Amino acid sequence: MTKISSIKPEDDETKRRPTPKLTWNNKAEQSIIEQGFGPEESEDGKYVEPLNIYTDENRFLSEVDTRQGPILREVTRIFRVKAIDWSSEKKERKEYLYYEENWYGMNWLGVKIAPCTGHIEGYYKQTTKQLEFDKNTGQGLYYKMGKRLQTFYIPFSKKTVDKIIEGYYADKDPKESVRYINNKDAIKYVVKFEAEDSPAGQMRYGTRGQFAYDQLANWTFDQLYKWHTKPWKDQDPNYGASMTSYK
Repeated sequence: MTKISSIKPEDDETKRRPTPKLTWNNKAEQSIIEQGFGPEESEDGKYVEPLNIYTDENRFLSEVDTRQGPILREVTRIFRVKAIDWSSEKKERKEYLYYEENWYGMNWLGVKIAPCTGHIEGYYKQTTKQLEFDKNTGQGLYYKMGKRLQTFYIPFSKKTVDKIIEGYYADKDPKESVRYINNKDAIKYVVKFEAEDSPAGQMRYGTRGQFAYDQLANWTFDQLYKWHTKPWKDQDPNYGASMTSYK
């Protein structure tokens, strides 16, 4: 059995892997902790057990070393949707954006690590809590986990679409340890439609369609829906959305 010396190595910062300065959407985890359903903290302020929600993101961040090169973020798909605004008293459906991106980087040896793929910015599952009462006295006893609400937080606008493509939301690091490498022509632009978007609920299931940048950024939601549901024989075969159903 290998013995370990009681003498610890000197705390030399130049040899310690720097903590990645990356701002990313981990709101689902934060929401669980804020509502009191997360793991308890230990004395040193660290969580005893991870929540294991963002396994790929955390794996990537535990391996990447920005001394060997910047973290590269690449937006692959931008989505336009209508969804409930849970912060509104009337719970209106509003237009939002969210997008998927891949992360690339190298480890401390300068070797490329497995990328983090399909990371989502723009929505998360918000955790709620529900008070349970004593059936005999009406006294509040405890909170149990309530419904998880799909919550979007990037309102739609053409200006915001362009900012996402330009990498406007990249971390403002003077050392450029994080960079966006977006290619506007390679990004897929997708619009999602729910049954509520069809006249009188004629559409029973949600669908999605892939559009051109100009369509997603400039057309109204109604225009996009009409084009999406237009018979193929009436569409320009060189300029049309694809239509697929999803659950």
